[in-house]
Amino acid sequence: MPDSRRLRARLAIALAGGCAILAPLPARAQMSAPDADQAGQALQAPAGEAMQALAEPAYEAARAAFEALPEANRTAIQDALVWTGDYASTADGVFGRRSFEAIQAFQRRTKRPATGVLDKAATATLLSAAARARGAAGFSVVSDQPTGIRIGLPLKLLPKRSANTAGGTRLQSKDDRVTLDTRSQPGDAEELRALYERNLAIRTPGRTITYRLQRPDFVVIAGETPGGRFYSRYAQQGETIRGFSIGYDKALSAEFDRITVAIANSFDAFPGSAAQVAGRPGLVPPTRPGTEPSLAPGRPPAAAVTGLAVGARRVVVPASIRETCPAPQVDGQPARIVSSAGGLALLETSAQRRTVPLSFAANPAEGPGAVLFFAAGEGGRPVVAPAEFTANGRLVAPLQEGASGAVAIDRSGAVAGMVGAAPSGRRAVAGLVPPASYPYIGAAELRALAGGDGEPPATATEASPSIGGAAAAILPALVAVTCPAAGGLAPPRRP
Repeated sequence: MPDSRRLRARLAIALAGGCAILAPLPARAQMSAPDADQAGQALQAPAGEAMQALAEPAYEAARAAFEALPEANRTAIQDALVWTGDYASTADGVFGRRSFEAIQAFQRRTKRPATGVLDKAATATLLSAAARARGAAGFSVVSDQPTGIRIGLPLKLLPKRSANTAGGTRLQSKDDRVTLDTRSQPGDAEELRALYERNLAIRTPGRTITYRLQRPDFVVIAGETPGGRFYSRYAQQGETIRGFSIGYDKALSAEFDRITVAIANSFDAFPGSAAQVAGRPGLVPPTRPGTEPSLAPGRPPAAAVTGLAVGARRVVVPASIRETCPAPQVDGQPARIVSSAGGLALLETSAQRRTVPLSFAANPAEGPGAVLFFAAGEGGRPVVAPAEFTANGRLVAPLQEGASGAVAIDRSGAVAGMVGAAPSGRRAVAGLVPPASYPYIGAAELRALAGGDGEPPATATEASPSIGGAAAAILPALVAVTCPAAGGLAPPRRP
């Protein structure tokens, strides 16, 4: 088990937004197009631990081994490391320095070489240890009926349950040394801010705030009292504020520090729905995977991709559009595929667009850059997010659902490539999508397809002074390709 002081320090960082380890990300992770002009310096900074370009061979080998695993396996390993007390961060399947060090810590404690790479035997040992710890606590993700939140709880350790005065459920240990309250109340963003300020203003002798985080739609406060520790997180959506708080005796920190991380990782303030199952007052098990209502026949999920305009009537998109979008449209008009190669397809549009000068990277990109895409849920506005190009032909970025076809640019502003089929259903943590590693199609393939029959791509005469400035210059070449029959993204208004 890690030294308690070290774990406390990690916990203070980790609990920042359920978990709040992504606290550095919100300020620069994603911005809409109007902000891109001022984004140069911010975009050049790494976004979260996954953005760190770490050159150590051991780290790179561990990262490659970890990223080769299915996402479910990666998440399960991180969650298991939380339960063994080695990892105080988000179980999101994204490999970074904290994941590397957590695996090493587990390996050292179990008398294995600290390589950062888990073989099958070590993985089995880890998962077994986590299962025992999880089972001993009776940890289960449940739906809190009074508030509607979904949250993981150590039910064996908190057997006492009752209604509280905050519109939620109170759970306590038999000796009352641990108390967890869920909460729901009416409130807008202003009320959330006021709730945050009231919590900060509490003046109890010996009460200190060790971590605080305020965002427009959620707040986090963590701290200590002379005899205990506490953690609170509240989220706001529409006209409702939901959250939870937990307090526990300091003597229980060895166990409840890690349990609090697990609770924060599981917290979902506004889940889509929860099954109403009788038998457990206030708390009901969530709907089992595979039992959620399905879409009506003939209504496939919305399919939309981002494209790059390389001529007045030519748009490059991922070749996966053949399967996902049989009748693509651009600006509300039909478009047809005229050629494809290298994982890309070239669309010919009905209407002409104003061309934008583009330059294509001559060499594989390295270091910081940016990705530009139209994300589902952004109201048809383009999004600019920081990216980090890694040596293995991948990039790390916080891509949202709908980011297939995201255009990647390097630090000089040259087009470095395009993301193919980005995975759907990325899990948001603290309202944000964490960065993850993605393969991308390089500039050579883009240039070859764009420079085929018809209109050759234009070339820029000089590099942009910053990544943010380059992003702003390329945004007019970004195209939202929609599939009206499947819902799709509404095309943005052209200037």
